[in-house]
Amino acid sequence: MKLLRMVILILFLTMPVIANTHTPYFFLTTGGVFPHQETIIPRLNKFSVRTDTNQGLLLGGGIGFKFRDNIKMELEMNHGWMNISDLNTVEMRVLGITIEGGEGSLNSLSLTANGRYNFPSGRKWTPYILGGAGAGQISLKDVVIHIAPVYPDASVEKYPFVDDKTWQFVYQAGFGLTYLVGENFILDLGYRYFAALNPSFHTLHEEEFKGKLQRSHLLLSLKYRFK
Repeated sequence: MKLLRMVILILFLTMPVIANTHTPYFFLTTGGVFPHQETIIPRLNKFSVRTDTNQGLLLGGGIGFKFRDNIKMELEMNHGWMNISDLNTVEMRVLGITIEGGEGSLNSLSLTANGRYNFPSGRKWTPYILGGAGAGQISLKDVVIHIAPVYPDASVEKYPFVDDKTWQFVYQAGFGLTYLVGENFILDLGYRYFAALNPSFHTLHEEEFKGKLQRSHLLLSLKYRFK
């Protein structure tokens, strides 16, 4: 609901600007999410673990408009999903158990305002650079730790660990290449570095910990430009 209210407010504030421009456009985006190492690192009283994640999927879209010559402004919403592939022990302070792994998901829902500069080429291909910032909901969903007692033939038990979400400042920067398809459609292939500012979570036992969220996004967008 917070993000929905924010979207409505930003749309309300930007609609007069978009209405006055001659080249507004809408776009849909899909692509891959590639996490950097040590995406989330809980540091608790009893033990510390590092969360490793698989490659994920991103879907999104937004609106944009020409602000000045070669400068465009965009309002973009994206939703990314990644599954947690493993939990590795960094530091152990509990005697008698070992962490054998884990599972769960690490998701993000972000709304960013972006500035884009297009390098004029005089051709259908146009390179660009981009930067943006906004708000994001980062969630650790159904994270479970696999714990095994240290004795022969011990069975692994699943220990519910985290199921929490938080709102954080997010930012991104990147570059890409657009290709004009006909008069109204544009293909956009781009790279983004995406990060959240120190997201804070709580375990199921109300222990708070800080994390890191740093990703690479490889994206393909289809844009429709009004003429």
